Parts: sequence; structure tokens; C-alpha cells
Amino acid sequence: MKVAIVGGNGNIGFHVAEHLLKLGHEVFCLNRRLSGNIPDGAQHILCDRNDEQAFIKTVRSWRFDMAIDMICYNAQHAECSVQAFQDVKHLVVCSSVATYGRKFATLPVTESCPANPQTDRNLAYAVGKHEADLIFLQAYQDSGFPVTFLKPSISYGPKMGLLRQIGMDAKFINRIETGRPIIVAGDGIALHQFMYVDDVGRVFALLLGKTETIGESFNLAQFQPISWHDYHQTVMEVLGYEVEQIGVPADVLNRLNSARNIQITDLFWENCYFSTAKLQSVLPEFHPQYSLKDGIKIVIESLKSQNRVQHCRKNDWEDLLINAIRRIGIGTLINEAESKNKHIISKLFGVLKK
Repeated sequence: MKVAIVGGNGNIGFHVAEHLLKLGHEVFCLNRRLSGNIPDGAQHILCDRNDEQAFIKTVRSWRFDMAIDMICYNAQHAECSVQAFQDVKHLVVCSSVATYGRKFATLPVTESCPANPQTDRNLAYAVGKHEADLIFLQAYQDSGFPVTFLKPSISYGPKMGLLRQIGMDAKFINRIETGRPIIVAGDGIALHQFMYVDDVGRVFALLLGKTETIGESFNLAQFQPISWHDYHQTVMEVLGYEVEQIGVPADVLNRLNSARNIQITDLFWENCYFSTAKLQSVLPEFHPQYSLKDGIKIVIESLKSQNRVQHCRKNDWEDLLINAIRRIGIGTLINEAESKNKHIISKLFGVLKK
């Protein structure tokens, strides 16, 4: 089959293209620049979806059999794709679990959970994805437009780098390797799902062409959730070092965000995991090939080979906070964080530096 991928050189898209090639498809990656990396055997098509008329004209001229849209972020993108891919047999769209928002009645979250993107901290992204989904769904209801939605959760890989509970800073790898404790939000037991990008890409490739899924949405996540504490322990196991994980209340960390660039949100400090039963029912042949340890090892090796693991200087904010906890206790720090003083951040770090 002749398959188009919009965004075939991204964190997930590259792996989608690889697996489509393995399945014997003729693969075309539609990107706005030819400089992006795509798998050997795939073909590049210069095509910018933000130039709508040119995008529609180019896509139609190639007469694709099927397509995957990895970079549809808003209603305008969706309207453009509906026009461009009106003649394909099947279009799989990369939606997001962010469309569910962050207020769940029950866990794990199933596909029947109502969309509530306004409660997501990453508001613009979540709302944009939801509005795009609505455009596609309306096209399906009006004319049978052959769309299927995949909603990935946390998909990690070499291009994106390595997560930790309080951000994306690879310096924490250096912290661990130099024997320095790391901070976690709360007690670190919040449950999440981490799927390696190659497994994510394989799901997209396997689902394409399963026309019985048209009009349906499917959560895409590692089958079993794991706590952040155990996730960090796995990172340590790969690195060959073990350090203490020191819990700090999430609201205290949240108050330090703007001043210390701590990337902590309720997405990571609360339980947030999704049912994959529906996906497994239509793809019984799929089983994740990468354990968490396998995936983390690949990412760390990639980061190191590209010199992307930054040095973590001594007495940075994390050292200061940990030292203060050990010296004056977490209770004092909580009281400081709960102060109504508008200069709470500078006041708190004044305490840390004493």
C-alpha cells in the first residue's frame, strides 16, 4: 500500500515509518523541511500543512491508499487533513490522552471517559487536540470519513530524552552518577505508564488498515502502570548507581516552579493511567517488545553519545533544598511555602542559602 505519514521524522513518526516499511508498505514522509531524519527506504515529500491549499493539492496528487497524521494539533489542521485525505481507505490520527483532562472519576481511564481538556495544565495543547478530534469525528458521522484515533500517553525515546518526575532535565543522570540524591514529588508512588517509542510506532503501523476500527478511539500506553519511585530506581539500575529519593510535597515544589525552573505539574504528581483493554482487543498480536529497563538503557546511551547529559553543578537548587530539609526539616519548609508573603520564593531560598 502507498502510505503517507504527516510528520514522519518526529519522536514517534520515525518509528511508525520504520514499521510500515517492515510490513511492506511504500512509505512517504510529508514534512515541511527535507533536513529531517527519516528511515532508509522511506521517501521525503516537501509539504507544509500550514500552507493549506498547497498541502491539499500535493496530498491529493499522490493518490495515497492510507495515511497517518502525527502532527494534527488543532481544528484548522484537522479540516485540512479531511480535505487532503478524502479519498484514502483509512486515516489514523495521533490524538492524545490529554483530551481527557486531569479530573478522572475512575482509574484506569477508559475511552468512554468524557473529554474534558479544560482541566489539563497544558491547556492549549489539550484543547487543540480535542477540537481536532471533533472535526474528524464530525466528518466520519457526516460522510463516513475513515478515521481512527490513537491516544498515546507518555512515549519516551532518544529524540525526546529522559523524563524524571519533576521535568525533562537530563542533569539528573549526572546527579545520580555523582552520588547525589534526587527529589520526588510527594512520596513518589504516583502511577504512570511509560512506553518506548518503537513500541508506540509499531501500534500505529499495525492498526493502519484495520477498517473495523474506523470511528473509534483507542488509548495507547504501556499495559501496566509503574510508580515514579520505581521508574527512578530503574534509571539507577541502568546507570549502576543508587541514590536516595527525597520526597517533597508537590505544592511546595509547585511554588518553586517559576524561580527554579522545576517542571512539576499535577500530571506527574497524581495517579494518571489508562486502560488499554480496547486496543488489545483489536490488536491481540501486539505485545510491547521493550521493557522499561531496555528503553531507558537505549535512551541513556543515545544521550551520552550525543553529549546531551549536562553537568549538574554543585550546590544547585536541588542540593540546597535537600540540605535544608536535612537541616531544618520538611515541616519548616512547608510552613515557608504556605506563607502568604508575595516574596515566598526568595524567602524560601534565603532560608536554603543560610
